[in-house]
Amino acid sequence: MSTNRHTATEVVVPLSTSKKSCKPQIKTKQVTEKLETLPLNIQPHPGLTIKIVLVYRNSTCTAIEDDEFYDCLDSILSTPHGTVIMGDFNLPHINWTTRQSQASGSKLIDLMNTISLQQHVNKPTRGNNILDLVMTTQ
Repeated sequence: MSTNRHTATEVVVPLSTSKKSCKPQIKTKQVTEKLETLPLNIQPHPGLTIKIVLVYRNSTCTAIEDDEFYDCLDSILSTPHGTVIMGDFNLPHINWTTRQSQASGSKLIDLMNTISLQQHVNKPTRGNNILDLVMTTQ
């Protein structure tokens, strides 16, 4: 089964005052039609990079699309930077107290455990569900 793909753009923004280092570096990542990511690397000074990843995951994603999405996130997060991931994951069946879930949510929990992410939203963001997440590396 083939999926339509969109390109998410990764932008590196150096914050140095040197004109030479102020040109953004753009890297692209592939994501399925129902999934969007925007990775942003902020470099406040040489040797320090903070990665911010904005995410939208449609609630109608298939298991195959989820696999592609989590592979993409894993690839984006493979560098050893401080990281903030935030966005609408549309995974209402995750119990954030126990970090347990059904199939679609368990893939996110597995990724979080693998790369040591901590989820910070502890109040419902839509109805009784926590759908909008903010995660950081520990």
